[in-house]
Amino acid sequence: MIVQQAGLESRHKPVYNQQSLKALRDLKSGLEHSAIFSIVNIKGDILEINKNFTDIFHYTEEEIKGKNHRVLNSGYHPKMYFSDLWETIRAGKVWRGEIRDRSGQGCLYWVDTTIIPLVDERERPYQFMSISYDITRRKEMESKLSSLPQRIFQAQELERDRISREIHDDLGQSLAALKMMVQSIVHGAEPVPYRQKRELKKIIKYADSIIEKSRNLASGLKPSTVENKGMTSAIRGLVRAHRKYRDIKILLRLGQLDDVIFQGDAINLYRIIQEVLRNIITHAQAASVEILFRKTLKKLTMTVKDDGKGFEHKKVRQGKGHPYGLGLSTMQERAKLLKGDLYIESRPGEGTIVRLMIPIAIKGKT
Repeated sequence: MIVQQAGLESRHKPVYNQQSLKALRDLKSGLEHSAIFSIVNIKGDILEINKNFTDIFHYTEEEIKGKNHRVLNSGYHPKMYFSDLWETIRAGKVWRGEIRDRSGQGCLYWVDTTIIPLVDERERPYQFMSISYDITRRKEMESKLSSLPQRIFQAQELERDRISREIHDDLGQSLAALKMMVQSIVHGAEPVPYRQKRELKKIIKYADSIIEKSRNLASGLKPSTVENKGMTSAIRGLVRAHRKYRDIKILLRLGQLDDVIFQGDAINLYRIIQEVLRNIITHAQAASVEILFRKTLKKLTMTVKDDGKGFEHKKVRQGKGHPYGLGLSTMQERAKLLKGDLYIESRPGEGTIVRLMIPIAIKGKT
């Protein structure tokens, strides 16, 4: 709907003929039944409304006529939004957009609005006709859908936390107890034949390996270092853990991230890096990986480049069952939750580059 505006009334009066008047009456009649309709003057004062207007905004004609359209302003949009609107229609151009208005009862409504300048014989606007449609339900649905990925990821984190605790508290302790039982046999009072002792020591060593893997698995499921030690330490620990899985060289140029304020849950950045490394180790057959972070006062850029076998990116976008497909879409959703963008470049035989760009702020700096 049209909102605040200051200006002078056009000194030029419109010129009508019978044909244009009839066309205008026909148009108005059609709008009466299908749209929220209003006409305002050059200042934004309301001259005419239809029943749909009164129904949705809960103003009678007597209450609203003569008042400025700013009475509907919900305060949601920045001033620049309406400045651009008025600049457009005062130039004699049609404006279209979505506006959140406030009714006379204080209820908020979203309307898809088209504003048409009515011009005089000198092609100067003297009034503006607003045609709007209620899209409140659609906007509410969009809001729910936009928050769905975050709720899904939150549920995933809760489940990861549960599984991590079970691995650490149950499986980890059981393995430690098993190791102690074997050690008690090896170092017990009863002599153990050399061959059996050698095999038991192998079991102890293998148990140590399983315990270490379970710890790494629990840590990967619930990276407590993100909360306890900060993002910098968490990322370094994640890279160290992945260096152990395969004989792969990972070069990390990180810098300091503990002073970064993200526009979303920081765990999303950790999960993106985790997914990138998992894909590289599982699918890329790379010998080396370079992870580079660049930080400014307002933006953080992460670039991950590997020398692996690469892939045809088109197939991933088309969802043809490529192993990167689901992981890529998950990373992109997490990037959106950080208000950023994630891009991937790859060609068969030429490796892969993943680039993440997210807005940030720095603690103590404006």
